[in-house]
Amino acid sequence: MEQRTRGSAHEFPKVVEEPSFTYHELRKAIPNDCWERNTSKSLYYFIRDWVAIASVYAICYLYTRCWLGGSAVDFVFYPLFWIVQGTNFWAMFVIGHDCGHGSFSPHVWLNDFIGHIAHTAILVPYHSWRITHRDHHANTSSIEKDEGYIAITESEFKDMNLFRKLVRYHVYPLGWPLYLLFSARGHFWPGAALIKHQEQDRIKVIQSLVWFACFCVLLVFLGSEFSWTILAKFYLAPVTVFGAWISIVTHLHHIHPDVPGYRGKEWHHLRGALSTVDRDYGFVNYIHHNIETHVAHHLFHKIPHYNLIRATDAIKPVLGKHYRKSKDSMFSAMHRVWKSCRFLPNVGAVAFYQTYSAAGESPKQE
Repeated sequence: MEQRTRGSAHEFPKVVEEPSFTYHELRKAIPNDCWERNTSKSLYYFIRDWVAIASVYAICYLYTRCWLGGSAVDFVFYPLFWIVQGTNFWAMFVIGHDCGHGSFSPHVWLNDFIGHIAHTAILVPYHSWRITHRDHHANTSSIEKDEGYIAITESEFKDMNLFRKLVRYHVYPLGWPLYLLFSARGHFWPGAALIKHQEQDRIKVIQSLVWFACFCVLLVFLGSEFSWTILAKFYLAPVTVFGAWISIVTHLHHIHPDVPGYRGKEWHHLRGALSTVDRDYGFVNYIHHNIETHVAHHLFHKIPHYNLIRATDAIKPVLGKHYRKSKDSMFSAMHRVWKSCRFLPNVGAVAFYQTYSAAGESPKQE
């Protein structure tokens, strides 16, 4: 069944029916070579990202050496530097993300080694995030179980204080560090009861926290040696831009007024994986390793990022109306989600995001 709401600009149907295809049929449609994890190719992208990061830092160094500073040019150069380098950091995160899924290389030890380098350098505890992200993939769009995108019901929305609403709906750059620090699973406390990892996972979390602590010591040394202002200007500001990128992009992949969440027996893994949205970020797609092809990624997370476009093209005929892609620009999509997606209904096995109408307290659904 397809639902459309009169007066709304829907990008795709509100499909609530069960998919008529199976995982096996989707997998069969994908060319065999799309599954190949080419270690050399993956290392190329990893090195490419580091070259890009080093090149931007080199340009910034030359600018600071050749320009006296204090000019209005600084107010253009440094924000541009933060955006470009923060975007490079976001690309580095995606490499670590592939390592966490095992799509970087068939060698587990190499995935973990590269993943630690990629994530620790941008203040992400690799194994802690990998484990919670694994569980997000296992429970995508389950209103009761998804811990990556915890659904807010109408009653919970009414009980939220102003600060929580501000952070959740308005302050994207703060969303990422707050998630790492205060999410229900915890990313920095391997002994806490809220971390429900198995023992072998707990040991890996400790390993990642050792990497993280060593890098923080290095940052403290650099800040005390060269000044905290330099550290903030040349590292912490780009990291903040990276935090904005991951908060925005991942939010837009999973939140949309026409994408449902499921309760109880209505949820199953295939339905949850299909409840994601492909996006288009223009030239940034090349930089951030095609992470915008999110539907195929959630269906088959072992496919390397450099094969996701081909895999998406292969399964689209099978997916039919169950394939969701937004044509909105990033800023238009942010506005759409901000305006339309505040909470889910308190009841209902299949639920779509709603907000309140301007006329009163009655829920409004796009």
